[in-house]
Amino acid sequence: MDSDLYSILVQKAWFVVILVIAILGNGELVRGDIEHAGRKLAVDNNPGFISIDCGSDEDYIDMGTNISYVSDKELIDTGIVRAISPDLSENLPQFAKNLRSFPLGTRNCYTLRPEQGKNNNYLIRATFLYGNYDGENRQPVFDLHLGVNAWKTVNLTNTDAFRYYYEDIIHVPLTDYIDVCLINTGHGVPFISSLELRLLDNSIYQTQGRALVKIWGYDVGRNDSENAFRYPYDVYDRIWSPLLFNIWIPVATNSTVYSPSNDNPYKLPDVVLRTAAKTQNATTPLSVYWSPPDSLSKYYAYFHFAEIEKLKAGQQRELTINLNNERNLTESVKLDYLNPRTIVQNDPPISGKQDSLFNICS
Repeated sequence: MDSDLYSILVQKAWFVVILVIAILGNGELVRGDIEHAGRKLAVDNNPGFISIDCGSDEDYIDMGTNISYVSDKELIDTGIVRAISPDLSENLPQFAKNLRSFPLGTRNCYTLRPEQGKNNNYLIRATFLYGNYDGENRQPVFDLHLGVNAWKTVNLTNTDAFRYYYEDIIHVPLTDYIDVCLINTGHGVPFISSLELRLLDNSIYQTQGRALVKIWGYDVGRNDSENAFRYPYDVYDRIWSPLLFNIWIPVATNSTVYSPSNDNPYKLPDVVLRTAAKTQNATTPLSVYWSPPDSLSKYYAYFHFAEIEKLKAGQQRELTINLNNERNLTESVKLDYLNPRTIVQNDPPISGKQDSLFNICS
């Protein structure tokens, strides 16, 4: 490799750390027998998708994403429909303008019944936007469960009341239904703005009998002021948030990096792959700092790369990834022009409470 080449032209595209939840002692999700509050869900016009606008009184197609949303009025028997404050709702997506709150009962559940049934890989997303719907200016804290298992504590107290907050989990159910439940923990009324399910390829994001909670996923090389990408750019409707530190140099190409005909089951969006970042010189690694939420969970890291610079004849970019300048996460990786490459760190998973620094080096 030519020493004049910058270190890591491309760290692309969805640089993701996914938290593995060991919900039970053996880390497996239990089926559980709970009362189903919801009726069977209709599948929308997007194959493999279920998209519920919680609190909406009608079905519609979102003009920004072309996703078909269904009202939840025939899907759940509990809760109260509320609208957020109209002051700042004009520029929000339709699903964020209303919500369903649950002032009564400790546990209120939606039941998802995907057409593809059990033993398939699904991305499930719950979205919340408080919007001062109750006029109290006091955002709640409550728990989110997947069936009878804890998924996440939703803590909105330090978030912008007019920005939506979401939680993603990847799950392979053992039954033909999936219960998503909001749990009142005594710190405010639980609510939800939308609930979505997306069918994934069974070969990606292997759960090993557990559930994977997404910690973050970044589209490297775009400024933080730009919007995130999701469907229709991403066929799985993953959300790609922009990431570009001041010490990085953004790089972009107009060439097509990915097309649906490629065999890569991760199906990375071309619009995400066409931007990237590089460091100032060949001796400086491209580094991403990460502080684990706790010391008990285990984590998987997914690195997606693509070579978007046309190199001289005979040149090929080669890189390695290490953790805290100690542990190499992979053997050297060679990149081919405009060909996406995915590196998965899940065996062994990353664990421990130590703050982590991922270094990508040439």
